[in-house]
Amino acid sequence: MSDCLQLTFQGFDLHRRGHRERRNLNTRQIQAIVAKFYHLKTEDMYGPRRLRWIARPRQIAMYLTRELTGHSLPRIGREFRRDHSTVHHGIHLVEELCRSDPETLAAVDALYRRLAG
Repeated sequence: MSDCLQLTFQGFDLHRRGHRERRNLNTRQIQAIVAKFYHLKTEDMYGPRRLRWIARPRQIAMYLTRELTGHSLPRIGREFRRDHSTVHHGIHLVEELCRSDPETLAAVDALYRRLAG
């Protein structure tokens, strides 16, 4: 994985890796905002359910946690009640989806702006 993940799609130019926001965000805040965005309960972000409509927002929340806080994979795993390898998989999946799926890219961008702004 490169130091700077640059995604470009229809005018979006998102520089992610290596650009950690300085805003005081914690994982619980990110989980709450992502849950609200997807009309889920905050508990769904760290609960046991693996349905796609819950798992995908959780993976996006993991991705944003990594990007906005710089926490380690094990720490993110603890805060989402997942193994670090599950976090790694989720982050990688979101990166791939941002390259191939305009809806995911737009959602990640909207959430990133809401959280970082």
